[in-house]
Amino acid sequence: MPVVRSSIIVVCIGLFVLASNAAHVKSYGEKKQPLAAIPSPLRMQLMERLKLLIEYQGQRKWDKMYDIVAPSTLHGISREEFVREQESIDTDPDFSTLVDFIPEASILTSKSEDSGLWMLFGCADYKKHGKLVHIKAGLSAELYSHKWFFSEISTITQVDGPEEPCQSVTRRRKHRRDRHR
Repeated sequence: MPVVRSSIIVVCIGLFVLASNAAHVKSYGEKKQPLAAIPSPLRMQLMERLKLLIEYQGQRKWDKMYDIVAPSTLHGISREEFVREQESIDTDPDFSTLVDFIPEASILTSKSEDSGLWMLFGCADYKKHGKLVHIKAGLSAELYSHKWFFSEISTITQVDGPEEPCQSVTRRRKHRRDRHR
């Protein structure tokens, strides 16, 4: 199964979980703690690795991205197959390039002693045909052997519907920096 298709499936599963846990997710958003579902000692490493995912996916560094993509997303394909698959899908870089992503909600979907699976939902900035657009997006975050792995960051849409806009990530990130000065 191609990685993109599995990412779409992961996001669809996440949407189902999101809908069934809407009140729970809403409480995280209201408290302005989008990563509240993730244990606080794990959040710093999650954000560091998520920044790498954003960089690698946005700059099309598929070889590096392979190292932080969840094994459950890869389905056993080799690094070479992953890179080849991404390059074959990515035929027009001007069509859509990930610029940034800010999580706005997190949901724990499964957890064991040394691993866990969370869905992260938020707003992503994409460059499409030279313009910056702000679209709702999501991904899965998997903790495995004390390291974070991810699916690709994918836009969230209704079945056969348009992408849903959201507030600019870049603008909010700048506002946050200005507020803390």
